[in-house]
Amino acid sequence: MKNKSMKSIIVLIFILMLITCMKGNKDMGIKFNDTNEQVIEWSNTQSAYSSTSTIMFWVDLEAVSVAGHELNLFRLHNDNVSSNIGYAVQFIRSDSALYANRFRFFRGWSGSSGGAGIWNFQHSTGLQHIAITYDDNSAANDPIIYVNGVTQTLTESTAPSGTKVPIASTAFFSIGDPGSATTSKSFKGTISSFVIYNRIFTAAEVMNAYTSRKLIPSYNGLIFAPSLTAPAGGLADEATMAAGNTILDIATGSIGVPGGSPVFKANTLLTLGGE
Repeated sequence: MKNKSMKSIIVLIFILMLITCMKGNKDMGIKFNDTNEQVIEWSNTQSAYSSTSTIMFWVDLEAVSVAGHELNLFRLHNDNVSSNIGYAVQFIRSDSALYANRFRFFRGWSGSSGGAGIWNFQHSTGLQHIAITYDDNSAANDPIIYVNGVTQTLTESTAPSGTKVPIASTAFFSIGDPGSATTSKSFKGTISSFVIYNRIFTAAEVMNAYTSRKLIPSYNGLIFAPSLTAPAGGLADEATMAAGNTILDIATGSIGVPGGSPVFKANTLLTLGGE
């Protein structure tokens, strides 16, 4: 009961912070510019993982001119070694027609080629709501991925096999690029909302999350919800974020630390809310 009350207090504080920041009906987001090691990172985030999960985010993607790179949107990882990544989302920019403009979701598995089960589909630039539901209790399961509420056709480039990579208590959660390789960078664009749940959303719930445009579409099963709209220290539009402009995860109280100078961006994308 005490933990529930504390969580309610944290959520209330977050909402008050948002109301303070949203004068003139403006919400905010974090802008990345496809730079190596541009990131916001939370430590000790094992609680951001669930074997049955829904991951949702609003992102405004810009065109990418650099070919041959993995553009990291987020990853849950035990360290920066690719074989120890729990799961991740990347946008792939390549001169090869096979890999050009690909959205890639992968979950770490011990027996898979490259250490992961990997699913791809073509993506486009511009503002979009992306939702991923996945049950990793079996290697036979595939994720369901939605863009703007619509189910996408996936290409399974690597089938999961063996055992899934366990998520350590000391795991890191990164939005952007943690600097794991010279060929990886952060994505290019603005992310305004990011939430993870310990349950599988129905197609109707995903569509509602898209059409309602709420920062937090539901509190039922919420396990990770960084307050990307309200960094510490108060920032003006287009201000560069320093290490002190931390981002609170309202679900756990974990603090995300910016690195590589991402930019705080004001926009009018979303509204407060949650059910």
